[in-house]
Amino acid sequence: MKRILPVYGAILAILVAVALPVFWGILFFFGRGSAFSRSVSIGSIWYDTEILVVFTLVMAPAAIFGICCALRRVLKGEPSGCPGLSALWGFSTIQTTVFLALYLAFAAPWSAIMNMDWKEVFTEVTQGADEEYVPSDEGLEFPALPLAEQVSQDPYAWNLYDMDGKEVPMSLFRDKVVFLNLWATWCGFCRYEFPNIQRLVEAMGSNPEIAFILLSPEEPEVVRSWAASQKFKLPFYTVRREDLPEEFTPQGLPTTFIIVPGGRVAFQHSGAAAWDGDKTQQFLRGLAGHIAGSSKQRRD
Repeated sequence: MKRILPVYGAILAILVAVALPVFWGILFFFGRGSAFSRSVSIGSIWYDTEILVVFTLVMAPAAIFGICCALRRVLKGEPSGCPGLSALWGFSTIQTTVFLALYLAFAAPWSAIMNMDWKEVFTEVTQGADEEYVPSDEGLEFPALPLAEQVSQDPYAWNLYDMDGKEVPMSLFRDKVVFLNLWATWCGFCRYEFPNIQRLVEAMGSNPEIAFILLSPEEPEVVRSWAASQKFKLPFYTVRREDLPEEFTPQGLPTTFIIVPGGRVAFQHSGAAAWDGDKTQQFLRGLAGHIAGSSKQRRD
């Protein structure tokens, strides 16, 4: 056992010493964004500067102390000023092991990794990026109109909060087509699609049958402060996590729902998209036109 642990620690130190520079290099050369706010997508795997900083702070000590211990053995003496180096190495090795075990068990996107076309992913990543890019809406599969009838529980029995802290019943949007986008201030891809959503709002804004809700489950003060520092003129709202209905609880961010009157989710998409594309605008106008037509028939 005394031999196994140092060998394991040495292997882990080497892996960390190699992996961290590789991931930082991918983020720096192929990531999107600027300065300290960069992100990169490797197929369905996504990380940004903040995530990589956390991994580095937790895992780098295992590599640093491992290298120091290796130098000590090569030089046949503990370097001055490094008392208890072996204990520090052991602690950082355990810390890294526990951190990786928890991540691999509970957070790693295994299904995406196993089903990924790595050749295609490599091509996409190495196309380069300093330009903020979100995928076109051409690949989105909107359902055919008119939509089939569907009966469900009341999906409007919950409340939002606007940037003034005022409670807004979701039922206010019962008779509208709702573009519901769930996001967070820390989410890089959420921020990337905001310019596209801004253009979509401007294109659809005059249509009284369509409402936009950009909803964050964060604390209102956090969202309010972030929104005040941005140039976007978007309808931001917050919601308490416990109040968010299960059917609108996302698996990841950003996630967008298009909801029709009555509460049916006509379309759902996880990930960023160029929402101002013609395909999205045609779908929203088609839904709104169907609503307007139905209202006219009821009046007649």
